[in-house]
Amino acid sequence: MVRSYDSILKMYNQWCGKKNKKNWDDLWEMCLWRMVKLTHDNNRRMPKPIFYYDIIENIITESTAEIMHYLFMAEKYEKQGIDNNFDTSEENKKHLIKPKTAKEMTTLFYQQNLCIFSKYIKKETIDN
Repeated sequence: MVRSYDSILKMYNQWCGKKNKKNWDDLWEMCLWRMVKLTHDNNRRMPKPIFYYDIIENIITESTAEIMHYLFMAEKYEKQGIDNNFDTSEENKKHLIKPKTAKEMTTLFYQQNLCIFSKYIKKETIDN
């Protein structure tokens, strides 16, 4: 199975349509696989890479969990927004935009991964 951002978007749209556990699990696996690659690539580009595998593993897991939470909430926001049961103010709208293209999905992955990376870099700096 190809694990591109296009295929992740396709799997996400399948989950949005059916909302079953199998699609959610498949989406998790695809996001996890992409996050592994993205995290290792980002770590190599850093001026001072993280060498501890347990920290890298935590970054991968947290980044994937953040992506999944964002995707879940974006779908929930869109569904409830349509039903007019949810706050649709501009302030909320900018944080919960459902990705509609592979480029938007790519940007989401990069933003979430860098956010988690910065958290661990700050933590490592404080600890040392």
